[in-house]
Amino acid sequence: MFKELIVNAVQDAFDVIGDLKTTVNYVQFSSGAYDIDTASITYDHNYQVGIGAVFTGFSDEEKDDEVQVLFDRKVLIPAKTFELVLDQATEDSIIDPDGREWNVVRYLGVTGGSLHKFHVRAA
Repeated sequence: MFKELIVNAVQDAFDVIGDLKTTVNYVQFSSGAYDIDTASITYDHNYQVGIGAVFTGFSDEEKDDEVQVLFDRKVLIPAKTFELVLDQATEDSIIDPDGREWNVVRYLGVTGGSLHKFHVRAA
């Protein structure tokens, strides 16, 4: 019950933050296979479109050897509206409203079951 309260509170916060929030599309790499006939690799993806998200920088405490300050951002997505099941997510990407692709460098987890955090880098 407490977890549901937190999940709903995070979603409510996203609903009222206005211009800080943007709408993104999430592209999840599913699998790849080599096609002998065409001598090429084909990829399967899962998509979720129209997700509310916030792009933000990393705090000083969060910066480590992986973070490239000029190119990297942290993306926050409420768990209540995110339907895809995530594992490592390192081959996934997030497309912002301008069509810019951001590659997922690391999936930073889901805080309290309520907020997905991604470390992304401009493609």
